[in-house]
Amino acid sequence: MRVTFNTTFRESTDIIAHNATELAARQREVSSGRRISTPSDDPSGTAAAIAERAEMAATDRYRQAADSVVSRLSVVDTALSELGNQTSSAKVAAMSARGSTASATQREGAANQIEGVRDAMLSALNTQFRGTYLFAGNEAATRPFERTGDTVSDYQGGDKAIVVDIDRQTAVGVGIAGNSITKGGDGEDLFAVLDKLIAAARSGDGAALESGMAALDRASARIASVQTRVGTDLADVDAHKQQLDTRHIGSLSRLSFLEDANLAESISAMTKAETAYRAALGAVGSTQKLSLLDYLK
Repeated sequence: MRVTFNTTFRESTDIIAHNATELAARQREVSSGRRISTPSDDPSGTAAAIAERAEMAATDRYRQAADSVVSRLSVVDTALSELGNQTSSAKVAAMSARGSTASATQREGAANQIEGVRDAMLSALNTQFRGTYLFAGNEAATRPFERTGDTVSDYQGGDKAIVVDIDRQTAVGVGIAGNSITKGGDGEDLFAVLDKLIAAARSGDGAALESGMAALDRASARIASVQTRVGTDLADVDAHKQQLDTRHIGSLSRLSFLEDANLAESISAMTKAETAYRAALGAVGSTQKLSLLDYLK
């Protein structure tokens, strides 16, 4: 076989280029701390990392949704507590107005107190969270109750709940229909009950006061039922958030295993690559010093 100077030169430069590329790759690995910088570094590892990142992105979206649900339901819980307290206050005021011993001044004071309760309940039921109404059901952009003078409108919102996905198979209802609190199965809503109680307190109508207080008891039970459900949902979402956090940490760990370099192994590989590169340079340098007479010996 005939070996020319050009053939030797090309083979030598190919060896040097290969070793230089290997050395550069190992240096990049050490400096960046990443085993995979381009898909060609590890095609199968790159595909696994892409899938893992997609899963982590989905988990992060569910974590954000869960955080939003917790914030929203916490505001709902506060509003329900206010509604429960105001219902109790209205009942106490109504009790103070009944009986023959209640003076006109006492009855007027009770009526004024119930009016204040009505205003506070209207405010609580029109509570907003990030621009949406919490007690408007699936019509979150609509104010659930409007007030004209001393008259509060019928419920204006939707009858269905807003459902938020906090995982692929898990959803939580966050939009509460206000009429499930103010009316439920009763014939008239809570604001109509309060208006009648105000009139009954001023007139001293004992039967109407008793009927109104019974309606307040039913409203209080509805409020308590909704608040219990909200409390259960909050506990469930908090528990699920912990699962999502665990999944997120697991994804980070798997990504690190796929993409991050083992520094000790990378430094060792870089040292070997540098040694091979220097050896190739030395060998080529020695070869280039040979003359035609050396080959003919």
